[in-house]
Amino acid sequence: MEQVTKRNQGLNADNIKQKLNDSGLFLESKLATQARNQTPQNFKNDLKNQILQLQQQVTDLQQQNPSNSLNKLSHLLNQALSRLTVQQVQLFENPTITPLEIPYETTKDNIKDYIEFRKVNQNDKNQWEAYIDSTLTEGLLSVKLRLSDNGTLDCYLWCETAPLQNKVEQQLGSLQELLDRTGLKLNNIQISSQKPVKTDTSTKMALIDIKI
Repeated sequence: MEQVTKRNQGLNADNIKQKLNDSGLFLESKLATQARNQTPQNFKNDLKNQILQLQQQVTDLQQQNPSNSLNKLSHLLNQALSRLTVQQVQLFENPTITPLEIPYETTKDNIKDYIEFRKVNQNDKNQWEAYIDSTLTEGLLSVKLRLSDNGTLDCYLWCETAPLQNKVEQQLGSLQELLDRTGLKLNNIQISSQKPVKTDTSTKMALIDIKI
């Protein structure tokens, strides 16, 4: 788990895809696929699998040598499994929406950034949308990206403060050049007066009611 938070890994598309696959949200699906197709699956890096293995080790150690530290670790592992279960329920209820918390090294006072991916079907054509919240020194930057099937990209940016907006306006040309180099067709890039609205994926569920 320590490796997940290393800054030098980078956050390219393949890295995010792999981290999402190993997030623990799809462990049961991997097990079902293995049983159905009789093909071996790699669960080594799956977060839920790692937590379950560690939980079993802690349980065995508690029976041999009980301690307050082991009790605390066991409680934290139960909380982690409960949180994963809530996220799995949310994903089941909203299969086209994937909220993602970016793992990175932070201080305890740091505000978490946020990315949400959403698949939208309009007129029998698929579009991908991404919503990004990034907390910068000058304030909160919210970004909405819309990518169509033909590779056309629309980009909308909302700035919480005037200093942040001035800074973003100065860098719009550089951002446009960067997006152009990716091979995408940039249809529109602009600063919006209204903050992009993300999907409400919250599930009213108390963690204490979840039994693992």
